[in-house]
Amino acid sequence: MNMKTLLETTASTKAIDCSHDFRASMDPLPQNHFRLLYLEPTSSHKNSAIHCRLATFELQSAPTYEALSYTWGEAVLSHEIICNGSSLQVTSNLHGALQYLRQIDGERILWIDALCINQTNDQERMAQVHIMKDIYSKSNHVVIWLGKDTDDDKTAFAILEQYRKLFAERGQVDIGPLETAYYKLPLPAEESQDWTALIKLFQKPWFQRIWVIQEAVVCLPTFPFPYIFSFQGVQVVQRRLLNPHF
Repeated sequence: MNMKTLLETTASTKAIDCSHDFRASMDPLPQNHFRLLYLEPTSSHKNSAIHCRLATFELQSAPTYEALSYTWGEAVLSHEIICNGSSLQVTSNLHGALQYLRQIDGERILWIDALCINQTNDQERMAQVHIMKDIYSKSNHVVIWLGKDTDDDKTAFAILEQYRKLFAERGQVDIGPLETAYYKLPLPAEESQDWTALIKLFQKPWFQRIWVIQEAVVCLPTFPFPYIFSFQGVQVVQRRLLNPHF
């Protein structure tokens, strides 16, 4: 083992130990209770340290909150946040979501499974899974995090915006190349590379998760600003694009 590998392994071990210590300090949840995460605002650059705190509430009397739908990504706890004043390691994808979702004018109240559930307590995890549908349905809305945006994402969501306008004006019409030409729809030409960007969007890991349907249909899901779209509208486009005979 070379020195670089040794240092990385040691750092990873310390991160796991630190996170385990934090989880061990979490108080048990009473029945029908859950935790919410208060994401503190940032007054500086988005790359500044992330601070948050956890608070426990009875499910029926919780404050207004948003639920996050995302993928854990690589199971490597590689990024640090400060939660309840203590260091806590999270995955790269979750760290990116927290950076993006921070506000500059106040706290943001979120439910995020990786942080709000004690992942080292099997009994708690099972109990929270049983009420997860209620957690999502009682949220103000569900925020869908697909990962940090790319130029392809911008192109894909520009097409989705055209579909949103089209569906709003004409209902859920057919959207094949013949219909596009006949109705003179404001969509890219069939040979345009823009369609590749849209396919790449639908191939992101989030769309492959088995929990997507439960998380996305029980409330009012949206993709983070500037991409504000209903999941149902995106789902229609996805099905018809990847399966023309749908």
